[in-house]
Amino acid sequence: ALCFQQGDRETSCVRIPHDLRELRCLILDAVLGLVSQDIAFAKTVGLDEGDIAIADRNEQLLQHRALLAAVAYENGLLDCLLAFSWANDSDRLPDLAAFLSAVAAASAASGDCAEGARDCLEHLMNRCSDVWGSLAALCVPKTAFL
Repeated sequence: ALCFQQGDRETSCVRIPHDLRELRCLILDAVLGLVSQDIAFAKTVGLDEGDIAIADRNEQLLQHRALLAAVAYENGLLDCLLAFSWANDSDRLPDLAAFLSAVAAASAASGDCAEGARDCLEHLMNRCSDVWGSLAALCVPKTAFL
């Protein structure tokens, strides 16, 4: 459902759900939200008590994002995301930018997922023209000064 490279031919014999666009958007929102701290700390204890140091939380978040980056790289998620028609759905561009920033920053992690996170960053850098092509719409002013 998240494959954005499917043909939109009317002569296709493949049956697709009538709400495929809505389904894709829901999945896209969920995927882009995976970098959030709410997801990273969803199963941790001690949030209410405040007994966990900020440095420990930052490390947990970095490790969460490193795992996400490694899995995204191994499964070709970045290519899938970049195949989406962002020009037609620019409201989600800030979420894409936040997601890409988080997985890129995860390359600073150490531990089990560090190599996969660095591979993800390298792949992201190799696709920088596609990334910029997707994010460039954020730079276009929506209102004029005068």
